[in-house]
Amino acid sequence: MKENKHFLILYFTVTLFVSLVVWVAKAEATQQDPIFRITDAELDLIEKKSVNNSYYVYQYLKGDKQKTIDLCLDAQMRRPANSVLWANILMMNFAQEKFEARTMSQSERKERYHSSLEYLTKYWKLFESFEKSNPEVQDIKATSERLRMDMALAALESGDLKTAEKLSKDLLKNNVDVKSPNFGDIIYDINVIQGRIALRQNRISNAKIFLLESGKSPGSAVLGSFGPSLILDRELLEKGEKEVVLEHLDQIRKFWGGKELDQWKKDIEEGKIPDDKRWH
Repeated sequence: MKENKHFLILYFTVTLFVSLVVWVAKAEATQQDPIFRITDAELDLIEKKSVNNSYYVYQYLKGDKQKTIDLCLDAQMRRPANSVLWANILMMNFAQEKFEARTMSQSERKERYHSSLEYLTKYWKLFESFEKSNPEVQDIKATSERLRMDMALAALESGDLKTAEKLSKDLLKNNVDVKSPNFGDIIYDINVIQGRIALRQNRISNAKIFLLESGKSPGSAVLGSFGPSLILDRELLEKGEKEVVLEHLDQIRKFWGGKELDQWKKDIEEGKIPDDKRWH
């Protein structure tokens, strides 16, 4: 009788242990793999509809950011031939994250960008292998640059200055093709990131140099349409560096002009910091 009792105790102990191991394994797998799965038929539809409507996925998923991230990771593994599409969808998701972060507290903003850096990095590892097998395709190269620009910004905002600096230096070093659609954007945006890194390291003179280097950008379709980021300008104004900011505003007039610049310069001359979304 005692032997049967001991056997039952041992049996239930082993069964419980095996069940626990299986549960842990499933939990780890869930953390590593995309949570949201989409069917092949749905991917076919997304690929077809996105040709004429770049916002189709956003509409299809009703703006669910996590589903969008999971879809891009999953689709990149299953349909790598359409890597540029999945990357653009993910970058649109990040653009929305940037917009929302403007009104967040510093701690919330840092956490949001930390989360963004995680999914951008995860996706980049998948995209990079595809890029290496297609080194001469310009559309893929340009998309790769824009992904790394987003990663550099996310790294900066989340406090990972080492990663931000590494990505930034690499992008500037290799930005030699004047015909690239990203040529002007890299000169502007990456010098701004470098300047903000310098400020965080208390290298104010370097930050001023980077600001003026950004102003040497010839402009781009993006800068001309959506306007430049003026966050480094604001951060330098907060340090009392008025003259370099005024000079920078004159520099960017060649691709972003009009009454806004004149009003901003007037505000700065009066000791104010412009209150506009581009300054945040």
